Amino acid sequence: LQTVYYSLQDTQSALSRQVDDLEWDEGRLDEVEKRLDLISQLERKYGNSVQDVIDYGEKAKQELASMTATEAGDEGLEGRVASEKKTLITLGHQLHDAREKAAERLSTAIHKQLAALYMAKTVFSVRLTGLVDELRPDGTDSCEFYIQTNPGEAAKPLAKIASGGE
Repeated sequence: LQTVYYSLQDTQSALSRQVDDLEWDEGRLDEVEKRLDLISQLERKYGNSVQDVIDYGEKAKQELASMTATEAGDEGLEGRVASEKKTLITLGHQLHDAREKAAERLSTAIHKQLAALYMAKTVFSVRLTGLVDELRPDGTDSCEFYIQTNPGEAAKPLAKIASGGE
């Protein structure tokens, strides 16, 4: 028993020295408690376990990266839009040139028809206006038909002077 008694005293002394060597930090305890409280709040909000919270964080990080990549891609899209707009304006100018040629052919054909109707002095013309560097659904210009039914009168838009029967 005496050997066990001395052995226990030695163990008690060793434990006392270890406890004396430990530092008690009240601030560290508060820090750990706050951290545990934060983990509990995150678990209530984002999942039932720490792993669920971590998974949710990874998913949010991926979504943020995706949104950031989309914003960076917007700059490339703006460049493409500008390039396509230039192309469409060029095509609009080509359409204007084709319309001018077609307007001449149409005017000639209508003059022949008007002469056949004994309206040889009537003047018909096609006016293309508004050739601009802006896009519209029908090109970069507009087209309007003008007619002069009596000599000496000014040519007027056909849509304004024609009656329903004409």
